[in-house]
Amino acid sequence: MFLNGSITNEELNYYVEFFTGDINDVLSYLIENGDENTKLLLAEDLAKDLRRGELPEKSASVSKINELWCAEIGSKSNLIGNPYGFITITLLKLLTIEQLIPVVVLSLSEYYIELLLNIFGIKNNFGKYDFAKFERPDEAEFIREWFIQAKFEGTAIKEFDQEILKAIVDNWLKQVSNSLENDELQLWARSEDKISVLYRYVQWGQMINKGNSKKGLAEKLVNYLNDEKVTQEYKKILIEELGKECRKYLIHNERRKYLSHDDDNPINYLFGKDSQELFSNILKVAEVTNTDYFNDLQKCINESK
Repeated sequence: MFLNGSITNEELNYYVEFFTGDINDVLSYLIENGDENTKLLLAEDLAKDLRRGELPEKSASVSKINELWCAEIGSKSNLIGNPYGFITITLLKLLTIEQLIPVVVLSLSEYYIELLLNIFGIKNNFGKYDFAKFERPDEAEFIREWFIQAKFEGTAIKEFDQEILKAIVDNWLKQVSNSLENDELQLWARSEDKISVLYRYVQWGQMINKGNSKKGLAEKLVNYLNDEKVTQEYKKILIEELGKECRKYLIHNERRKYLSHDDDNPINYLFGKDSQELFSNILKVAEVTNTDYFNDLQKCINESK
């Protein structure tokens, strides 16, 4: 945009404002309706300079960071390649980890912690995370992944060990539990992000030996679906995301012999086989809300029993 001379004075002002002024005004511009191509060009230039090491003089508000993450802009499939995603994650990394976990939407903090674990060699291997893979990277890796400023309770990332990473994950698991207990599932960001949070709740709970995470999740969802304060709209959103997972599983199951590994039944994977009360509640909500995924949910539940 700068090289071809097509930038307007307004866009130049937004660029300067991002690094030296009120960054929240710039994020509002990127989030709000407008010419998508123009906003994308600005976002690409901002991300380019962030990658070069330029950082804004002032911090963005958490609410604006959340809004940018949840906005329907760009593709979430390649967040680091997507300028909006890169801007979001970079701004998030200016906060201490104990600051961000309670206040950013859960799918965003989930993504942040996933990146953090990956730096230390702990990666998702067909749904399993193994702390035995822990490996301390050199400082260049922290710089390359933009985590050089990350801190947790006063400890710099260069000093992180397995116990600190476990404490970070434990904090996140508690935040998920609190959100379920306090009717805040609707605050988990976009509907398609909710199922990812549930999977990570189970996987990371198993990773740090946090008891029976499947049973705990099932119990919390029973309470959530029975809670009269929760609207049917929000219950339906959750149930439909589960239904989509079931449909994908059932389709894959038809051609399982072609898969490189087994796709587990999502109902069994998330909740175990002894969650009959939850299964009953899931089907009840699915029926009441007329979801298109009732049959898929029923098949997965019957198979899981």
